[in-house]
Amino acid sequence: MKDKDMKDKNRLSVIEKNVLDTIQDFCLIRKGEKVLIALSGGADSVFLAYLLCAYSKQLNISIAVCHVNHHLRGEESKRDQEFSEAYAKKLGLSFFLKDVDVNAYSCERKLSIETAAREVRYRALDEVFQEGGFDKIATAHHLDDLSETFFFRILKGAGITSLAAIPIQRGPIIRPILFVSRSEIEFYLSEKSISYVEDSSNQDERHDRNYLRKNIIPLLANRFPAFREKIAELYKTIFLEEEVWDGLLEPLWSKCEIRENQLIVNKAIFSQGKPIHQALTRRFFRQVIQSFLDRSFYPNGKMLDKVISFTNRRKGNKTIFKNPFFRILSSYELFIFEKDYKKFPNPSKYVKLRDSLKFYAGREFALFSGFSPEIFPGPDFCVFNGEGLEGIFARGKEAGDRIQIKDGRSKKLKHFFIDRKFSVIQREEAVVFEAVGTEKTGESGKIIAVFVPGFGFRVSRDFYVLKNQKADVWRLEPTPNPSTGG
Repeated sequence: MKDKDMKDKNRLSVIEKNVLDTIQDFCLIRKGEKVLIALSGGADSVFLAYLLCAYSKQLNISIAVCHVNHHLRGEESKRDQEFSEAYAKKLGLSFFLKDVDVNAYSCERKLSIETAAREVRYRALDEVFQEGGFDKIATAHHLDDLSETFFFRILKGAGITSLAAIPIQRGPIIRPILFVSRSEIEFYLSEKSISYVEDSSNQDERHDRNYLRKNIIPLLANRFPAFREKIAELYKTIFLEEEVWDGLLEPLWSKCEIRENQLIVNKAIFSQGKPIHQALTRRFFRQVIQSFLDRSFYPNGKMLDKVISFTNRRKGNKTIFKNPFFRILSSYELFIFEKDYKKFPNPSKYVKLRDSLKFYAGREFALFSGFSPEIFPGPDFCVFNGEGLEGIFARGKEAGDRIQIKDGRSKKLKHFFIDRKFSVIQREEAVVFEAVGTEKTGESGKIIAVFVPGFGFRVSRDFYVLKNQKADVWRLEPTPNPSTGG
């Protein structure tokens, strides 16, 4: 055998060993598991499918492939689908196809095409994963992807955690070829005479990653040929150190409260017991922002310092940061991290008084006529005197709103909210019930009551139910649903 042939054969063995060692060292696949491979038809996924298929008996696993057609490149997308299906058949693997509408999703969520494609792709893979009873989803991210993402995130202002770039495993998603370079993949496929398709969109330098790949990475490779391997070594170091950091962060996470689209943090956790090092505090807030609010957002040091500065502030409500997708609030003793936030819907909802009905005003309420005096009103419902009223308006709070308290005096709702230390979210989700009187009574415009999530009702003295009153008594209550108040 010629020296070159021997060298090439050894190189193939080293590549295969790299993948098998990665699977073993990181416990990516266990015996008997079902693995779903994301197959695009490109060199990377073809290489992954070939190797897992070749070593399926040795690993004692069963595998199948799934192709997600994004319908972004016309005939080329159709070609990729047909190639992937034919390749799966050649390997004797079950083939799953998912069609997705990336353009519609991008417009609906106001995302870039690249981000939208990634989100719908993983959603489609997860559907097949769930329906097929798979244990793992294998994607074909490789060492060049890891290197590009590493530099991309540095330029975007990522923290140390994010420099781990592409996780070797996140939940059921695994990346067995993460430490194999693109050149090694292409060499392997060439030596094995395995064909694949090329994605023309990878040449579009308008995308930041493509620009890095075509312009910056070649310069680095020319000057520092082993830079990819050095990044892989750093990645593994960060990976191990992250396990230590996660252990330190776990006590903080355990004291957080998640309510649908909100994560609530009590500021007391930063001052109780032994002082928390600022490095841990910064890491905690960065992790909250990226893991709960927006994975694609990279908070810079200035933003993190601003959030940290509120850990010792216990007064008032303050919006620390907001963009169209999430916001961070300081509310007295709490931090509130909220995504997909929405204010009280306008216009106001008019409700005509009648025996019994349900209506929606930010949340669903029920209105009943009549009230038993044996039942004492509490935070879950209120009663009011509807004499002379034709209906009510349900709306959000407005500047200048006042509620009658006692001795003919009134109080601004703003001051009532401050006295009770209601959070920004509670104030935004508060529902004001305004009187609509008949032409004779002229009661229109007065506030009957206000409902605050997490607190309940406060009824205006003008609409108290009189002793032994039986006529014109109305009961108002929210229908059961989880409160989102702070």
